[in-house]
Amino acid sequence: MGDWLPANFHFLRPWALWGLVPLLPLIVFAHWREGAGRLAAWRGRIDAHLLAALTVGAGRRWGLRPIHTLALALALGCLGLAGPAWQREPMPLVEDRAPLVVILDLGASMDAVDVSPTRLERAKLKLRVLLEHRQAARTALVVFGGRSAHRILPLGDDPNLLLTYVPALGTDLMPANPPGAGKALAAALSLAAGMLEKEPTPGSFLLLTDGFDVSQAEAMLAFRERSRSEILLLAFGGDAPAALRRADGGYVTDAAGHRLTARLGRAGLEAAAAGGLWLASATADDRDIEAVEARIQRHMAEALATDPAARWRDQGSWLVLPAAALLLLAFRPGWAVRWSQVLLLALCLGTSWPAGPARAAEPGRQDWRFADLWASRDQQGRWQFEHGRHDAAAASFADPLWRGIALYRAGRYAEAADAFAAVDTAEGQYNLGNTLAHLGSYPEALAAYDQALGRRPAWPEALANRALVAALLPAKTADDQERGEGHPDELDQSPFGQKRKGRKLVRQLTLSEAEIARLWLARIQISPAGFLKQRFTMEAQAAEGAVAGNGVGPRMQP
Repeated sequence: MGDWLPANFHFLRPWALWGLVPLLPLIVFAHWREGAGRLAAWRGRIDAHLLAALTVGAGRRWGLRPIHTLALALALGCLGLAGPAWQREPMPLVEDRAPLVVILDLGASMDAVDVSPTRLERAKLKLRVLLEHRQAARTALVVFGGRSAHRILPLGDDPNLLLTYVPALGTDLMPANPPGAGKALAAALSLAAGMLEKEPTPGSFLLLTDGFDVSQAEAMLAFRERSRSEILLLAFGGDAPAALRRADGGYVTDAAGHRLTARLGRAGLEAAAAGGLWLASATADDRDIEAVEARIQRHMAEALATDPAARWRDQGSWLVLPAAALLLLAFRPGWAVRWSQVLLLALCLGTSWPAGPARAAEPGRQDWRFADLWASRDQQGRWQFEHGRHDAAAASFADPLWRGIALYRAGRYAEAADAFAAVDTAEGQYNLGNTLAHLGSYPEALAAYDQALGRRPAWPEALANRALVAALLPAKTADDQERGEGHPDELDQSPFGQKRKGRKLVRQLTLSEAEIARLWLARIQISPAGFLKQRFTMEAQAAEGAVAGNGVGPRMQP
């Protein structure tokens, strides 16, 4: 394929290109008929010296004729009918924004003061800016330092919940985290990978760090080769030695009273960048965060473009416009209009527009619109859907599956459930299960997932979502038993009670764990920092006990 064509360019219906074959003979025949063929017929009836005087246009140079415009319009119609394509369409119910796991370095060296006020405080500021840029995009947070790594929150679309924890993050939260203790980067990547591996949308890891050694860079590159997610590095600090500031404002010293310093781990960062990882240094403004967000979205677009499950976008409809413009030339003064040819061209152009599935319109949706002259209801809805007008798309779609998807995107979950209930397919029941889970109807959602799995056994997404919803049921029962029968009003204040009122749930239904974390924070009587420190200590002790029991350490897994 030439350099001037996209790499993935192809035709969805290549058989339509056979329509180009008769065009050249058609032009040759028309020229013969209008030229030598017509004169040959008159030569037997009119004398030669009179025929030359009666012939109009004899000896003139070649000019544009109706047959030429008709042939070109037919060629464009055949190309449009063939369905040129080079881009894939986004999958229904897939998030518009890529999921992201932020991995924050809480090693002792992050207290260095070469970046004002410290490397860690600057990294936390960048994290806040990033959450503002991503708005409701799915984001998780993992921290690491010393010999352990810990998950703060799983993937969720509530930035305010993440912001609750950010001010409390400090190097003193990490157990066994003295200066020079090393960094549990492998364990952090393993935790982060576990969150993204079940996501339907390709995601990214963003590592906020002041560096690491070369061996960790090599392990990170090996991890990247086994993972579909991209690793982005945002570095903080400089090459000059910088003192470490304590939480009380003093400086970290050794036993002899000398101040301890830290440098940027440039060797590991450069080794990672040389291996193909994206690396940037923190800036004083927001350019670094804007570059990070652009890179995340570019990676998702590139991954979706190569997803074999996504459908190709038919671009043939764009060829209708130039073909219709050529058709207007048939009305040029002095040109003979052959309406049989015009009708043939109109039929060809009509078939080149990508039509949606033929379905009966629903009652109450028979009102005629001017756009119905040019596109079906499903085509109009698809255009509105692709431009983010989900409410208008839902009103246009006749296909109940696509109408339900549009309602789902618009946040109208009750109406979406009604639309999906009318689709007796695996996809319809799967989408119905997701929608019912948003509404808090967990038993009904499980039944819908079972229906989908009955039609498509071993469907990974349906199995994963069913397991997540099933995990909510015993948690809810235990929470009700803990409150007891004497406090019925507390049910409406719990996250599960709110879900009954339609609280938003993320696509992959993992927000419940985040809401449980919010509930813990509301009940405990200590600060978030104290809560995190206790939790990290318990998790580190449990991990050390597991390692002592089986003799293995953490490994990086995609």
